[in-house]
Amino acid sequence: MLNTLFVNILPSTLLNKNFIRWWDNHIDLPVPIVLELSEIEPIANWSALKYIVSELHHRGVKIAIDDMGTGYSSLRHWCDLNPDFVKLDGYYINDLTKDSRKQRVIKSLLNLFENNADLIAEKIETQDELHVIKDLGVKYAQGYILGRPAPLKCIIKNLKGDCLDKQAQIL
Repeated sequence: MLNTLFVNILPSTLLNKNFIRWWDNHIDLPVPIVLELSEIEPIANWSALKYIVSELHHRGVKIAIDDMGTGYSSLRHWCDLNPDFVKLDGYYINDLTKDSRKQRVIKSLLNLFENNADLIAEKIETQDELHVIKDLGVKYAQGYILGRPAPLKCIIKNLKGDCLDKQAQIL
């Protein structure tokens, strides 16, 4: 997953009738891209979204479900859209080192997604959180302890191996 660009996108953007044509005419990145489907709005047309996601998969684009467990993000996203990644909302990381229920939720999700999607733990802020998610079996993490947000030009340079720390790390 190193040298991969993750970009947030709204379901309504994907559902725009011209999105695939726009994508084909404008997107030609030198690195793999993952579109993170945002949880902040409902999905108006599941069958159309499934079709768009399938078309993007055929173009080599990977899909992530962002902030699983909050907003409009649900297990239906995982069932219907066949994402490559599921990003676990930071709520599940807050107090994770002391909360066995949250640890069990993460283990259950890892078992559920096994062989279908990789879980990414977001908002990892401390070494203790990093150790716990690693011990639970999470392979990918994102958070300030691993790297800070940066301007796009630096991110593109980073993806080419020229600068910055990685935002999502393999554990």
